[in-house]
Amino acid sequence: MFVCRTWVNAGFVRCCLSEPDMNDCSSYRPDIDGLRAVAVLLVVLFHLDLGVSGGFIGVDVFFVISGYLITQIIQRRMHDGSFSLKEFWIRRIRRIVPAATVMTAVVLFTGYFWLLPSDYQALADSVIAHLRMNANGHFYSSLDYFGPAADQQPMLHTWSLAVEEQFYLIYPILLLVLFRYARRWATVLLWLGFAASLGLSQSMVGSDPTGSFYLLPCRAWELLAGGLLAIHCRRGAVSPAVANLAGGVGGLCILVPAFWFDSGTTFPGFLAMLPCAGAVALIWSGRTAIFAEAHSPLVGRVLGHPSLVSLGKISYSVYLWHWPLVVYAQVRWGDALSPVTRFLMLGMSIGLGQLSYRFIEQPFRQQLRFPIFQRPVLAAVGAWGCLIGFSWLISASNGLPQRLPSSVIRFAAATESNAYEFQVDLLKNGIESIPQIGATDGDVSCLLWGDSHAMALAPGVAAACQSRGIVCSQITYSSTPPLLDFSGHSVWGLDERAPAQNDLVMDHIRSQSFDYVILACKWSGHHKQPTFQPCLEKTLRQIEAAGARCVLVRDVAINDVDVPRELAYSTLFTGSPTPQELMHASHLEVNLASNQLFDELESDQTVVVDPAPLFVREDRWQWIIDGEVMYRDRHHLTILGGQRTQPLFEAVFAEDTPIEYPDSSRVASEDPKSNARF
Repeated sequence: MFVCRTWVNAGFVRCCLSEPDMNDCSSYRPDIDGLRAVAVLLVVLFHLDLGVSGGFIGVDVFFVISGYLITQIIQRRMHDGSFSLKEFWIRRIRRIVPAATVMTAVVLFTGYFWLLPSDYQALADSVIAHLRMNANGHFYSSLDYFGPAADQQPMLHTWSLAVEEQFYLIYPILLLVLFRYARRWATVLLWLGFAASLGLSQSMVGSDPTGSFYLLPCRAWELLAGGLLAIHCRRGAVSPAVANLAGGVGGLCILVPAFWFDSGTTFPGFLAMLPCAGAVALIWSGRTAIFAEAHSPLVGRVLGHPSLVSLGKISYSVYLWHWPLVVYAQVRWGDALSPVTRFLMLGMSIGLGQLSYRFIEQPFRQQLRFPIFQRPVLAAVGAWGCLIGFSWLISASNGLPQRLPSSVIRFAAATESNAYEFQVDLLKNGIESIPQIGATDGDVSCLLWGDSHAMALAPGVAAACQSRGIVCSQITYSSTPPLLDFSGHSVWGLDERAPAQNDLVMDHIRSQSFDYVILACKWSGHHKQPTFQPCLEKTLRQIEAAGARCVLVRDVAINDVDVPRELAYSTLFTGSPTPQELMHASHLEVNLASNQLFDELESDQTVVVDPAPLFVREDRWQWIIDGEVMYRDRHHLTILGGQRTQPLFEAVFAEDTPIEYPDSSRVASEDPKSNARF
């Protein structure tokens, strides 16, 4: 899952961060280690789908902790004149790099045997970005509607490491400059930076939610929240009663959104202030024991429990290993992991975290007397060089396909079967940007209008148009239904710009005098909105008034899994494809409302066509027909799948001529036993 969407499912996906070196802190805070434990548990339980729907807020808690401790370290050493950028960065390298490098190497090694070429290539690209400390920028730019899903990428969790690493590069230099040249104004300027970053996060969470989630300028305020706490509470005591109140409120500010938020929450933005404020309150309340020499507040004693402290110490390594475990488990056994399996993976994450902490983190941090530990920068550069070189080879060879059986490659190749992915943005590029398909000569007399499902039908429309000598325009944009006055709700679509775009399309229909306007869309994603029916009726009326015949295309089935990946991985692990095809009855149930509406709106000027008879055998939507894969993911047809719809449009262009289904369809519907799927 997708951004607090599943770009999330998606994700958008949340992950935890590494902790600063506690050896730099003048007074050890066990409650902060306990807070780390809570944060990492929230993140892991969220990713394992174990009942914590908003567990992604754990990353925000980690950001606050990191900003607080790092600022403590820097400001103390600046005041006593011992701060060194070189020493600071070397400590960060010792803390972050060794365990992350081992994890990266294991993920690449496992992927060699377990990942499809496209997935392995995507992994290699993400490894290179991670080693360049730009994983957040990489995932921001590479996660798109037609690309690999966020939850299929084993290195996705490194985006948060990149945010932290970028902060570590910039923040100490900023503090040095402020300390030297603007000491009186330093705190004010940091508060202004905090406000600017928070404002940017909130403004982008609507216009560019992916950027608001991944990019440092939109996340810096969370780290600065911890930094400003360190600056403002360096001395002074508070009463235990006040500390207990702050701790209790802080705990609620974390636990309530952890169970209240979910993947559909608009996040981060202002809503992220809730868990961040909770982390600030908990850290602030725990200072009582240090400055007042009093007993720790109640929440501090809970967080300071030895079991939580132990988990907090290994939280960075637990975080590093848990996400690759989730991804590879889903690759091997499918998305529907049982609760028992998920709890076992929780235990494995903690176990691997303990091993990583004991045998990788600790030796490097303690600077044991081995040459590799005495040259951390050289060791990091050498390890990174090897990993980057191998990753470049993987990427340049398109995922090293020769390592896998040919049958696996054949199924996996369907993922790349893209059917006319024309993203036509009339608001930006004008009417001149409209592409044409079908015949190459003559007047344009047909329009294909819709979203990516219309794109997937384009090969069938193009073939029918070409056979009839018809030139067809194509105006398509992902997640943007062809409906007047209607806005979709998807990060991939035009959203609030959709009505203006569709008005331009309707103006074009009137001026062009089309004979046919074909409307295709993922209708089930929109038909529950109350404005769907009136917007569809208005669209049809205006198309009919323009003199065109409207062709409403019922949608194809939306499968529960990514079809080529399921076929390829089942072949890889079991030796043969094992389709888990969707029942046609389930498809009809999902589309019942839109299909009933289409039937009511059908008229002499509006015809409804249904691709189902072309793909349904034995009451199931077939993934493979005549040896070819029909889907390129969960719900988009391959080029061959799109071409299979040609008879639908041939019949429409021939007016009263009945649809001529392919022989295999006719035979299958007459005698299901005669249909051999493989």
